[in-house]
Amino acid sequence: MIDTGQVYHATLTLRGQSIAPSTATLVITLPDGTVVPGTTPGAGTAAGPDWVISYDYATTVPGLHKVSWQTTGPGTAAVDYFNVRAFASILSLAEAKLHLSAGPGSTWTSDDDELRNFLQAVTEVVEAKVGPCVRRTTVQRVAGYSAAAIVLNQAPVITVTSVTSVWSGGPAWTTPQLIVDGDAGIVSVQFGAPPFLVRAVGRRLRVRPRGGPRTIPARRERTAQAPVGQPAGAAGRGAAGRGDFYYFHWLGVQHPESCTRIVAR
Repeated sequence: MIDTGQVYHATLTLRGQSIAPSTATLVITLPDGTVVPGTTPGAGTAAGPDWVISYDYATTVPGLHKVSWQTTGPGTAAVDYFNVRAFASILSLAEAKLHLSAGPGSTWTSDDDELRNFLQAVTEVVEAKVGPCVRRTTVQRVAGYSAAAIVLNQAPVITVTSVTSVWSGGPAWTTPQLIVDGDAGIVSVQFGAPPFLVRAVGRRLRVRPRGGPRTIPARRERTAQAPVGQPAGAAGRGAAGRGDFYYFHWLGVQHPESCTRIVAR
């Protein structure tokens, strides 16, 4: 998986084809369904008995992307998908490596991408309990008076194009008039001009004096408890192998005698 802004290297291999095809087209579809313009691949090069065509695309948005190749002379077609990650983590990569007891992080880099996946997963678990921790900007549409909601039979939903009455001459509503809860699959019609609320969410890390736990202001919700002062090595480093990811992260809940332990396996 790559991060937003990284380059995705799209390739198409024509087996047993020693020369360039007559035509080759590439279509990259973004997560919202729009097509990236100007994705014209080069002629390609020979790679032994095969012909390889490639195209480098600099990603701009996170989410699932679709890649569609098509050639003539010979006629082929291939479809692939790739994910772009909007990486967010309340922990650093160096902290993760330190708690895994794998030596200096500068000499251990082969598993960085996998560790970053774990770090993001840990962050999602914590934020599901205590709310946003990593600072980000959100836009919220504030609903005013709205009609009855429609519960769609499939969710999640990316976008709703229109809502049209089944009655002849009945009302119809377009995308700007609709309030869509994509995760829940609920659509309602908005009357009037609702305001949009733009805000920054997240938490400020504060560090206690030397020897104390690092804290994040949070409400009293936690997945597991361990006494403050319990050695991380006893439960985390010593018992964990390279295939496990144990991480103790201290959350600033209102009582110093407890902490949160995040375990991803």
